[in-house]
Amino acid sequence: LNIKTTATDAMEFGNATTNPTFGFLGTGAVTIAGSAENTNALVVTAGDVRITDGDLVITAGDFTFTGATGVINLSSTLDIDSAGATLDATTLSIDATDTTNITMTANNGANKTLLISATNADVAGLGLISISAEGDIAIDTTAGTLYLNNTSNRTINTGTGDLTVDTTGTFSAISAATINLGTANVATTVQIATDSTTADAVTIGNSNAATTVAITGGDDWSITATGAVDFNGQAYIGDGGDAILLSGTTITLTANTSGNDITLNITDNNADALDIQE
Repeated sequence: LNIKTTATDAMEFGNATTNPTFGFLGTGAVTIAGSAENTNALVVTAGDVRITDGDLVITAGDFTFTGATGVINLSSTLDIDSAGATLDATTLSIDATDTTNITMTANNGANKTLLISATNADVAGLGLISISAEGDIAIDTTAGTLYLNNTSNRTINTGTGDLTVDTTGTFSAISAATINLGTANVATTVQIATDSTTADAVTIGNSNAATTVAITGGDDWSITATGAVDFNGQAYIGDGGDAILLSGTTITLTANTSGNDITLNITDNNADALDIQE
């Protein structure tokens, strides 16, 4: 059945008063040839296009929203299965009233990478990634190592927050590492301590002959990298129950300036406690 018109005729079905329905029967396909790219072949001015069964298959061309807002409403799962999919938008928002997940599953033996990358082709701007949550942000790996800044080796800034290691965690450096807390003029508190409930082992430095440790306590006391100790105040050595062993050591007491006399007070609080031998 062919219904043909001349090139200038407009073909209309039904009317705008009773709004009749139309049905296409049969198992054959309905083909709209159209005229050219970017010209309308089928226009729906009101209402919806509903597919009650079957699939919407696009073998070529584009699926485009040209209105101010385009919405895809699904009552089940959206499965985008393609060799490559690109979401290109000024703003991309994933919003849900329930749990929202972005999941990548590798179904073969090869390694797969879920890549989140932000780049900006404009040399005046940078591609930035911001992750914010009211609750916890969990980054975990079940079989591998969690790397932060592994390639570019840039700065990791925790802001005013804390960097916490769990009870069984270890800070390890596999290459030359520097811990620098002197980059800002602020009152910094550095505490190297452990809980005193259990006997702990705290090790600073190593036994390599070339290793040096220097500690500076303002103008009160300091230990240089060569082992020179400077006490500018009152120093306590021992707590009354310790033995101080000086082997092959020369002790020199020098008054550097006039008036800075050296006074050596030896107090024997026990008649048998003081024993000076040659």
